[in-house]
Amino acid sequence: ARGGVIIRQTLAAGSRTAGSLFKPYNNRAHYHRRATPDAAGTDSYATVTALPYWVKITRTGYAFSAHRAPDNNGTPGTWTQTGSGSLALPTLVYVGLAVTSGESTAAKTVTFDNVSITATTTAPTVSITSPADGAILQTPANITITADASDSDGVVSTVEFYNGATKLGEDT
Repeated sequence: ARGGVIIRQTLAAGSRTAGSLFKPYNNRAHYHRRATPDAAGTDSYATVTALPYWVKITRTGYAFSAHRAPDNNGTPGTWTQTGSGSLALPTLVYVGLAVTSGESTAAKTVTFDNVSITATTTAPTVSITSPADGAILQTPANITITADASDSDGVVSTVEFYNGATKLGEDT
């Protein structure tokens, strides 16, 4: 049996998944990852002292990491990484609580409290590298615009170029 927090690409069975879970019967915190749909997942784990215990999963772009912390009178103690890995998930995902008995004929119960989801977003950065700032261009002309783009929260998929409200083009 396991319970914890999970991030999924879809709600379909066998979806790409990353989770920070706890197995109470053997006092193990788990980082679970399924990188390929419908494939078996992989786990890394650490033995912990006893319940109650805190778990969390963090995501930065395609990097995921699971953490655990002992309970400290209703707040988490020191967070320790349980496992980490890369997982190609889209920006929009499903986040939730997960419980599995590990057996098709047995039901299990997990109690969750102090649940929160925190999403932080940093705007991507884009800088035009050519033509140079302040360059004087003669018309008519074919002008190539190049740019550097990055996003600390993920991957930049498209950069669009505008002159006011007029779209000049885009690059993927």
